[in-house]
Amino acid sequence: MAYERDRPRATRPSACFDALSWFALLHGDLDVATSRAAEALEKAGDDERLRLVALESIAVTEMEKGHRAEARSHLMELIDLSRATGNVAMEINGALNLSALELFTHEFEVARALAISALDGLPNDHGGAITGYQNLGHALVGLGRLSEAREAFAKALDLIVASGRTGEVACRDPCWNRACNRGNGVR
Repeated sequence: MAYERDRPRATRPSACFDALSWFALLHGDLDVATSRAAEALEKAGDDERLRLVALESIAVTEMEKGHRAEARSHLMELIDLSRATGNVAMEINGALNLSALELFTHEFEVARALAISALDGLPNDHGGAITGYQNLGHALVGLGRLSEAREAFAKALDLIVASGRTGEVACRDPCWNRACNRGNGVR
């Protein structure tokens, strides 16, 4: 499947800085996360796959810091570069992250369209579909379309149950589950 084939592999120093950025983000150290993500982007050079991963890290860190314009800019660059290189996986990740950002800014129709776009590119049993249905559900709530929102949340819950993910494992997304991680003792 194209989604799995396009996932970048950790083969360069850039990937190490990216991993350090995510680790710092999960532990709430946004300054270190930003610094490491910037280093990952710098070290990625012309490697488009590593550049995409670094752009995603920077965007998510900017979202966490509340820098929405910067996050949107990096996500749009991520999506554009993904399309230009034919990297379906990173285009979908970018759309899911941008959908989450649009939810934070109450741009519910845009968030809904992005979630649907991402879901169209994913198999229904893929973990990204859980995030897609959650984003779609939140967008539909914001639009006042509650019965449709219930359906989207039910699909997300069905996928979570089918995957066997529970507790902390279901709370790994740093953008949506920061409070969940804090409740489990992660700082």
